[in-house]
Order: sequence, then structure tokens, then C-alpha cells
Amino acid sequence: AMVSVFQNGKMSTIGFKSDVDCKTAMKQIARRIKIHMKKRVQFRKFKVSNATVTYDFKTQLNLQHLYQGMPREIHTIYEPEQKACVIVKMGEVTIDIFRTGKANLSGKVTVTEFEKVIAKLAPIVEKHNIGVMANFNSSARYIADVAQSRHNAKRRFNDAFEE
Repeated sequence: AMVSVFQNGKMSTIGFKSDVDCKTAMKQIARRIKIHMKKRVQFRKFKVSNATVTYDFKTQLNLQHLYQGMPREIHTIYEPEQKACVIVKMGEVTIDIFRTGKANLSGKVTVTEFEKVIAKLAPIVEKHNIGVMANFNSSARYIADVAQSRHNAKRRFNDAFEE
């Protein structure tokens, strides 16, 4: 986690798991400034102006079907030429959902509100998975093919120098 302190007295944080952890760290920094710099410090107006969360649905997704299957009341954008994800807007939260099942959530909300959005979105996303095992099997075949190719190339290289 990281806390940045600006000349005007504002602080910015990155990497905290909750609002409480963030506020606690900021208070500790304010105390250190007060003690070491002998400045008058007041900690007030704590607010979350933007938060970002990464979530993994743990499945591969068909983005076209996900976009088409979204309920009408949920604002959804899918422009694969622009961005390789489905963009979902639910209130103050914007969610970028990628083919890999990973999602980036951002907005002017707390972690609890992010959890509510995920709880609402998860059943919809689950309907549009394309199955991890099918992708895993093709990946395993690819890895095996690459390993065999490397083995063959190494053998050809060694044979060339043995003659």
C-alpha cells in the first residue's frame, strides 16, 4: 500500500483493502507529520473519491453473448474495435468485463457497494461462460506441442554438432 501527501495537505492512497485501513493509515501519516515536522495537523473530510477493485469470475466468457444477454435496465456497451471488454454501468460503478473472466470495477463507492454489484452481476455472467475446461484442454495441447517442438529442435542441434 502507498500513501502520497501533497503540498496542499491532501492525501491519496493506493493498495488498501478497505476504507477503514485507508483511513487508519492516513491518520498515522498525519500524526507523523505533526510530530516530526512540528506542524499543526487536523484530519478531516475523509472521503472516497474513487476506488478500484479487480474481480475474477473464474471462467472464460463469450463477450458477444454476455452483451446480448444483459437485462435492458443495465447500461451495457460492447465495442470490440475500441476495447476488448464489455463495459457495464450500474449506478456509480463502472465494470470492465474481459473474455478471461476478469473484471475491473471502479467508482465513487465503498467496497461494500462493489460487493453488492458483484452479487447482482455474477448470476448474469455465469450464464455466458464458455467453460474453462475446453480452454484448458486446448491450452494443455498447445503446451505439449511447444514442449515437443523444443525437444525436437534441441535434438537436431545436438545431432548437428555430434557429426
